[in-house]
Amino acid sequence: MRGRSFILIMIVMAALFSSMLEVEAADEEILIIVNKEISIKSLSLNTLIDIYTNNRTKWDNGEKIYVSMLKKGPVHDAFSNQLIGMAPRKLISIWKKVIFTGIGTPPKVLNSEAEMIQYVATTKGAIGYISASTSAENVIVFKIN
Repeated sequence: MRGRSFILIMIVMAALFSSMLEVEAADEEILIIVNKEISIKSLSLNTLIDIYTNNRTKWDNGEKIYVSMLKKGPVHDAFSNQLIGMAPRKLISIWKKVIFTGIGTPPKVLNSEAEMIQYVATTKGAIGYISASTSAENVIVFKIN
């Protein structure tokens, strides 16, 4: 009986510890970037969440949205936790379901913010995110509170 209790306590502690690691990046300020050819003046948090959970796949003008995400790291964790409102692994599981069911186009997964900026700048309809400390040229930048 004691062995089972110990294992249960260890599982609970591991779960709590892993959730604490994901919140660590919560102080990172995140900016949203979009391709310059998209004619939007603002972007709401609800629209951003809809885009990144595959509930919105076209811009207001009917153009396809090309979603991009960082593979991992503190900027990706902060984006997922702060703006999308879910743990990074939950966001990834949503996109795995999209891929598995074939109901949408998976996001372009990039290794760095520099790659993200380059992709968004050169891909019509693209959206991405960067830290506020990163300089972004040739894209439209939005701060979402």
